[in-house]
Amino acid sequence: MAIDRGKLLARFLQEAREQCAGMERGLLSLEGNPGDRETLDAVCRSAHTIKGSARMMKFPALSSVAHRMEDVLDALKSGRLTPTQAISSLLFRGVDAIAGMLDRIADGADAPGEAGELCAQLEQAASGEKGD
Repeated sequence: MAIDRGKLLARFLQEAREQCAGMERGLLSLEGNPGDRETLDAVCRSAHTIKGSARMMKFPALSSVAHRMEDVLDALKSGRLTPTQAISSLLFRGVDAIAGMLDRIADGADAPGEAGELCAQLEQAASGEKGD
């Protein structure tokens, strides 16, 4: 039995967009209440879900952005990173990048683009380093 990639892709896009919307709602909530562990956990789970699904669908750039976002969220959860407006803005940029990649995939792009600079910034933030 052959796998219908079109159906699988449609399901991936639907779920990833739902996860993306959930991350955006969660990040908005965290701006007003950065100590809300339940919301932080939910946003982290969404990033993790997108990371794994994108990897399975062979969208490495999308998976990388979600992975780096997950690293930042894990650093926030562990207390290695303090919530700031800069961190919040960076995470929102990650959500926007993921949404843009999903749109390009839906429009038929084989590869949804590169996000090397954003991934580097997320990685730098997760490590606690100060950016320029």
